[in-house]
Amino acid sequence: MKIKKIAVILIGIITICSGVIFAETLSIHKAIQSGLKNSYSMIQQNYELEQSKNNLYSSFLNILPTAQYGISSTTSDGTTNKSGSISLSESISSNDYRYFSIKKDVSSLKQEKLNNEINRKNFIYDVISKYIDVLKAKKYLKISAQKVKQSKMDMSHTQTLFDNGKASTLDVEQAKISLYQVKIDSMQASNNYENSITNLCFFINISDRENYEFEDLDFELADESRRMTIQRDESNPVFIEENNLSIEYSKESLKQAKLSYFEDKLSFLPTMRFSMSKNWNWGEVDKIVNDFNSSNSSSYTLSLSYPLLNPLTNYPSYRSSKLDLKISKLNLKNIKKEKNNDFAYQVKLLQQQMKNLELLKRQEKLTERHFDLTRQKYQLGKVDLSDMESEREKLFTAKFDNIRAYYELILLQEKINMITNQKLLGSY
Repeated sequence: MKIKKIAVILIGIITICSGVIFAETLSIHKAIQSGLKNSYSMIQQNYELEQSKNNLYSSFLNILPTAQYGISSTTSDGTTNKSGSISLSESISSNDYRYFSIKKDVSSLKQEKLNNEINRKNFIYDVISKYIDVLKAKKYLKISAQKVKQSKMDMSHTQTLFDNGKASTLDVEQAKISLYQVKIDSMQASNNYENSITNLCFFINISDRENYEFEDLDFELADESRRMTIQRDESNPVFIEENNLSIEYSKESLKQAKLSYFEDKLSFLPTMRFSMSKNWNWGEVDKIVNDFNSSNSSSYTLSLSYPLLNPLTNYPSYRSSKLDLKISKLNLKNIKKEKNNDFAYQVKLLQQQMKNLELLKRQEKLTERHFDLTRQKYQLGKVDLSDMESEREKLFTAKFDNIRAYYELILLQEKINMITNQKLLGSY
């Protein structure tokens, strides 16, 4: 029997230790790195960036001259005639589409890089937000467990008061109902914690079946590395438009609209074109090297042309590009105004939230002190159960509000860093 008991104890110890050993720590940095590596949306963004690079490469290849090679062999009446030729030709015009194509693709590549960085920062911010949801749910669960423990103590005190004739049956039933409600809330907190973990794991594309430990975030540490972005005592922080990625993205759209407008405008002017070509011919394939000499033909052409119907046929395209240019200018102006307002608003929220958090911390301490006094009076039968439960609810509500405000402060700081294109968490 002793051996069996020892075996059961050892199995229990091994089980507990295995759970501890294999509990993987998932920090915010690991979560972000896993998401950037495994997320389908980020992989797609990288493919789109490569596609833009390929488009620019293709545009540069279009400036190469046209080269053609031909060889033929004809047999007639037993006689075989072989011939071959190589020709090179190039044509350059005053409204050459290749120039505009390269300029637009260069701008498109820069725009795609900006878009890639915007989406990357948005993704990292979403990871931070979902990670914070996990931390909040974890702390809510811990406080809910404390609330259950406190409710059980209050239930025990109520039963003691009832046994001593200082509480009624109604008080005992009320305490039981309150305890059940607190247990239900605790169960919901546990479900929310599990769901927040699943939501985070699905978002960064990792398994949610692992036993993860989550490291907490420190706002003071996160804020310390970026005090130059926003000073706590600074009343009017400055927003630099050139640092905002969305504004720079809109500038590239305006640049492309200007190129399209200028290209369509050139269609109303006469077109100057310079062309050149060079041909090499030989009678027999094995004499190809000897036939490459100055006697082969070459030509050069300089022309000026103007199709008479150009003003009519090109006007719709010109009108469209002109409207696109106006739209791009208005869009840039609107984005600048929007980002300036958003920055000022987020800074204001951050400053308000800092003050709010300080007040919430004080409120929690005072509420906890007041609850202790009320509970002592209740144990002495000097206050009603409803008054004691009301103070208990205020205490735990203050704890929940404190946690929520703390993590909202972190998200507000990171949102400001996104607007100003500062590194998120000081690293990304």
